[in-house]
Amino acid sequence: MKSKLTIYLIMLLISANVVFAVHNFDLPSKESIKRESKIDEYLDTRLHFTRDQKAFIKQNRQMYRKEMEATVKQMQSVHDEIRNVYMTGIPKYQADFKTATKKAQLVMLKQNIRHIKEERRKAFESILDKEQKAEFEKIKKEFAEKRANIPQN
Repeated sequence: MKSKLTIYLIMLLISANVVFAVHNFDLPSKESIKRESKIDEYLDTRLHFTRDQKAFIKQNRQMYRKEMEATVKQMQSVHDEIRNVYMTGIPKYQADFKTATKKAQLVMLKQNIRHIKEERRKAFESILDKEQKAEFEKIKKEFAEKRANIPQN
């Protein structure tokens, strides 16, 4: 009995974190697309991309955006299904039980997003030459320092 209760509590905590995390992830807005463009311009001024590199970056971004949009739409759909179960008025423990697999699916989709981002980063770094990689490392350190100096709420 204690082990079932423990498993139930762990699933409840995981599911709460997953459900709230999905709410904070939306499709790219016009502002984020403009921000990407500014980042591209900034990186181009620092890294001096070739035409081939620029073409690869553009193609990679389009492919990345399609994958991300599809995954985010799946996450939103699953999140809506979970919310609808809780809105039916059944007892919470029954709703938790009914949505456990959907919550696990959300965890997998979130891992998929991390994987997509990592693959994009690797693909980007693979096209850089030695000088560009060294400069890119400097840029990453600069941004990390700026993020570290941003006050947390």
